[in-house]
Amino acid sequence: ADGSVTIISSETTVPEGSSLTLTCTYTGIDELFAIRWTNNGNGSGRKYDITIKQPEPCTIFGKPGLNETLFTYTCLTLTILNVTRDNQNDNFTCQANLNINSENSVIVSVSVAGITLSGNGTSGGFTVGENASLQMTCSTSKDVQYVTYVKRVNGSHQTITAVGYGPSSCATDPEPPSYLSCSCVSRREFVCVIRNVNRAMNGDIWLCTLPGAGTISGDKTIVIEVAGITLSGNGTSGGFTVGENASLQMTCSTSKDVQYVTYVKRVNGSHQTITAVGYGPSSCATDPEPPSYLSCSCVSRREFVCVIRNVNRAMNGDIWLCTLPGAGTISGDKTIVIEDDTQNPEISAPSVFTVIEGQEFINTECKSNCWPDCTYRWINSSSNTVIAANFTLFFHTVTRYFTGNYTCVSTNNATRDKTESKIYILVQYAPDVTVIGSNATSMDIQTQLRCSARGNPDIYTYKWQQKWPNSILTRNWTLHGYSVLNLTDLSYEHSGRFTCFASNGVPHFPDMNTYRSSSTFMFVKDVPVVVSPKTTNSGPYMIFTNLKETVELNITVFSNNGLISMTISTIHDHKNLTSFRTIDEIIQLPVFGTTVPSKGYLISITFYLGDTSDFTAYNVVFTNEIGSVFFAVEIKQKETSESSIGPLIGGVTG
Repeated sequence: ADGSVTIISSETTVPEGSSLTLTCTYTGIDELFAIRWTNNGNGSGRKYDITIKQPEPCTIFGKPGLNETLFTYTCLTLTILNVTRDNQNDNFTCQANLNINSENSVIVSVSVAGITLSGNGTSGGFTVGENASLQMTCSTSKDVQYVTYVKRVNGSHQTITAVGYGPSSCATDPEPPSYLSCSCVSRREFVCVIRNVNRAMNGDIWLCTLPGAGTISGDKTIVIEVAGITLSGNGTSGGFTVGENASLQMTCSTSKDVQYVTYVKRVNGSHQTITAVGYGPSSCATDPEPPSYLSCSCVSRREFVCVIRNVNRAMNGDIWLCTLPGAGTISGDKTIVIEDDTQNPEISAPSVFTVIEGQEFINTECKSNCWPDCTYRWINSSSNTVIAANFTLFFHTVTRYFTGNYTCVSTNNATRDKTESKIYILVQYAPDVTVIGSNATSMDIQTQLRCSARGNPDIYTYKWQQKWPNSILTRNWTLHGYSVLNLTDLSYEHSGRFTCFASNGVPHFPDMNTYRSSSTFMFVKDVPVVVSPKTTNSGPYMIFTNLKETVELNITVFSNNGLISMTISTIHDHKNLTSFRTIDEIIQLPVFGTTVPSKGYLISITFYLGDTSDFTAYNVVFTNEIGSVFFAVEIKQKETSESSIGPLIGGVTG
């Protein structure tokens, strides 16, 4: 199909309740026989279609999707008579001859009038004094015909009256209640006035609505300001706490002018009227006549005074209050309290009290002289927590966490005055001990073990002990009093469990030991150690034998970090010099000046002496992952003078 279609709107933004005209324009060579209008909705799907049959006189083709009372039309226009907020963002298009769609669309923008309700009460609200007037103003953001004043009753709307412009002037419908008068200020402002707000209206909820649109103002709640009343005294801190035989001035103050107030005593939960004080026909008066101990006067219509001339102990605990006439408004209770000097409580312990952790803490009592009586509390001053609600402080078993300041608070039950005394509890305890160390090797210059002690008092003596692994063999290090143990010239003998003993002189419960300990295991990797045969620093190990003989040398070796390797060297080249074998064996290892059984190696070396050049020095080298050790051997030919000496230690056979 040839041709084009466009759609235009009569308004960019349509006021709610106004009409909107859409125009569809067709350009083409074919004869126009139909225009279809489509409301594609605002995102929730198509709303309706209206097809107009062409040419003049144009008529509706088929059944329209919109009630015919809601729109009018011409051949090329469609007018929506009453646009509502439901039309917001409706997307309209048109189509010519049922097959040529408009190249654009019209999206409806609806302008909605807003409405607010305000009052002339406190801060422009609905808080007013009893019997005052309340002006309620409905204001709209656009010109409107009328507004409706509504009360919300039990969650439902109750129409009171509609206020607006009739055929000739401002009018109301229905007639407002007798307490209400209404008027029109402009088409954007309407007023209703409650002439006398009474207590029955307290809590009434009012709002305004606009016609037809469902637009409502926010709720406004009437709050009645009623005259308040307070009772104060001239005692301590403006209260009713006074000394015996002193005078007590009781002042009733109101927030608004009143005729009179009534002084009342609360006796066994009931009110007992003492006297009413206020303005009579000519001057201030009382009714009934007050008791002889009481004299009363009027200061103003907002302040009235009664004075007890001599407060005695029999009045201690009397409860007084004031009331206003008719309204049921009463002041808060005030209780007469006779002041009594309360001394600081005495504690049955020294100000600094030292105990040892684990002991049972003897009862510590706190007492004070006061009238009529006192209550007591013990408070942990560090945590500000109550730990006893009586005068006795008791700990069944003392722990270090009880150290701190403790306060005994004595409270006079009559005056509520508080006095206090303090005690400092010092808990001494044996130290908690930890040891820190690390493994080392004999190649290290030194290693350290550190002992940490935490106790009270924080002064310690230290002892160190080493235990050989898997043995009862121990040695004590003579370095006393130091928390750090420095070890030098490291060897395998420095392996084992090291224990630090620390003491601050305080016994530990329940064993009563003054030394506490902690241990750590340290392993020192060492080079191989030749256990036997023994050599001297003066030279190599000597073997004497004869030419053509075979000599067997047995060497025991210890290595605490894995297998060892062995090499033998000499200054001569001997092809058939030696042979050897290695056997795992339990050896006697020197430890702490004695020997202990330990896993080691037996190395048997066989020397073949076939030539005089075999009588020479040999260097046997044992190696593990840490390093090597050298064992020097020298073989000499026997001489007559030496033949009786025999082999040295190490098991040499020939």
